[in-house]
Amino acid sequence: KILMNHFNFKLTNKGRSNGSRVQFQRGDVKIDLHKPHPRNTLKAYQIRDLKEGLKKAGIRL
Repeated sequence: KILMNHFNFKLTNKGRSNGSRVQFQRGDVKIDLHKPHPRNTLKAYQIRDLKEGLKKAGIRL
């Protein structure tokens, strides 16, 4: 969440029926994720999805 805020992505909940799913959006770029639980540690596929979304937004890491 902190990283995405730094790059001006907005956090939106996907709705009441989507449980732990969240979406980060910046312009036309949307990144859908599940909140990590029970710990706050992202899994490898989530990091990959974040990196791909940031790349689409023109952000280089």
